[in-house]
Amino acid sequence: MFTEYIATQGDRWDSIAYKAYGDASKMNPIIEANPSISLSTSFVGGERLLVPIIEIKNETDKSLLPPWKRVPSDLEKQAAATAPLLLDIKTTGGLGSFDQSFD
Repeated sequence: MFTEYIATQGDRWDSIAYKAYGDASKMNPIIEANPSISLSTSFVGGERLLVPIIEIKNETDKSLLPPWKRVPSDLEKQAAATAPLLLDIKTTGGLGSFDQSFD
């Protein structure tokens, strides 16, 4: 399985591997998946690359992963869990209000 990546100007094979896998040294699977693309030092931009989906253990650029591999971080999970509480406080005035006097 693969995901598609559109290179931006200045991207390199190692920088794309870092974005995709969190490890610049894992560029070989990307290079092998794109045999028609030159091994130039950097991309001009706009080139479409296939990025193999591999098992990863580091934090990655989650936008390059397929939706079923995008697991929310603990912070995102915590924010999602507290969102209804914050909405309730805002709509019900649960924190009280200020009358502009500070005496």
